[in-house]
Amino acid sequence: MLFKRSISPLIATILLIVVSVILITVVLTWAKGFTQSTTNKATDLLDQSKEIPRTGVFWQTSLLGDQLILRNQINDDIEIKGYKILSTDYNSDYFWLNSYRPLETNITFSPSTLTPITLVCVPTNKFYLELIDINDQSYTLEINPINNRSFTSCNTFNVPLWEFEELDGSYTINTFTKSSGNLINNGTFDLDTGWNKSGDVLPTISGGTANFNNLNNNGYFYQTNVVQNNKKYRISFDVINYSSGQLYLRVAGPNSQQHALIIDDDGHYDVDVYVGVDVVYADTSIRFYALSAGNGFVGSIDNISVIEIDPLETITDGTKYLESIITGNLLIPSPTVYGTWEFDVFTNVGSYSSFFLSNSDLTTEGYSIDFGYRIRLYRFSGPVVLFYTDPSFPMKNNTWYKFKIIRKTNGEFTVLIKGANLSSTPNYGGWYLVPTNNGINPIIDNTHQSFTNLILILRANDRIANIKISPEIDQ
Repeated sequence: MLFKRSISPLIATILLIVVSVILITVVLTWAKGFTQSTTNKATDLLDQSKEIPRTGVFWQTSLLGDQLILRNQINDDIEIKGYKILSTDYNSDYFWLNSYRPLETNITFSPSTLTPITLVCVPTNKFYLELIDINDQSYTLEINPINNRSFTSCNTFNVPLWEFEELDGSYTINTFTKSSGNLINNGTFDLDTGWNKSGDVLPTISGGTANFNNLNNNGYFYQTNVVQNNKKYRISFDVINYSSGQLYLRVAGPNSQQHALIIDDDGHYDVDVYVGVDVVYADTSIRFYALSAGNGFVGSIDNISVIEIDPLETITDGTKYLESIITGNLLIPSPTVYGTWEFDVFTNVGSYSSFFLSNSDLTTEGYSIDFGYRIRLYRFSGPVVLFYTDPSFPMKNNTWYKFKIIRKTNGEFTVLIKGANLSSTPNYGGWYLVPTNNGINPIIDNTHQSFTNLILILRANDRIANIKISPEIDQ
């Protein structure tokens, strides 16, 4: 009988283990070589991509209003200096799209860190965002807004003041700080203390009430160091026991402002005043006195309070304003020919500053809105003054005003204004239609039907803020 010797279970197990180890070693050796080769290639590609546009570097995480939150997915800091919004949903009237937008301050995207970037607007539908770094390399992202967005996000361009090109002059950009809204002196203007009296016919002050008996322009009472320069205040008080006459409220701080109060009854009065930057009175006082010697005021004043308020309702905390240090010109591309332009200005009424819709040659092409001594609409071809106001138009010195310029497709210009002591004109949405002493407003002029630039000519110390441009007609 033939006997065959078999492999014992122990030896078989040992052999299986040896074979497994050999196979694992082979696989690991191959994998190591493959991984190292692939990694080297990836590193090479990354190094090469520093010389060419890189894509896929950023990851969109969320979109909050016009603020995009991004994450840097590579291991290098990337410093972005500007961007382009590339969208096919808008026509050429929306010049702020598909064009380079510099940032006020460069943004550094660090590895794996969520970082926000605020866009000039966000289109309704899918668009591409091209980020441009300090080395002029670009990174293109596809952005898909998830929620249905209103078209109004991009139909108005809020002009970033730092994008203006300085042609000459000197400028600075400052931040307007919203007023605290606190009552001056905590609202404690006790008429028994702190007030001075002067003149021939003086009020009697007792029990916290000022009592007048035929107060004339040679008699007044006042308190110094109440208000501050470059601020706006609401002065409130009650008139009781009124009999006759009229009263002035003067605020000197150091620019003297007088407000004729047509007081013809008992009641509560609120008077808004802006304290300017002249050199007439330096005591920053408020004072009450009669309108004239022949119309003396008889009555009493009680419950005086002074509160700081914002210079204009459109100016809020953090709003930037551009201030001219030396008279000069600024320029920004703006080919919009028809539509709406809005801006806030703070100017010295003794001279002109100008808001131009123009081509490069200011002497022959385009239109300007001049504000200051007068408000006028001016055409450079001709040249022709289309309209102007009377010099007595109540535009106060060193005070914030808001302008709106509308040009319809038929060439009709309309110039509107809001500000101190101005009412509203019916059918103009709360705006005051600028009155004319020569010419008419609105007025039609079709001489120029193409613009390339918006140019500002600002006098020294003049300021401008909240510039908005829209190709749409908003009246």
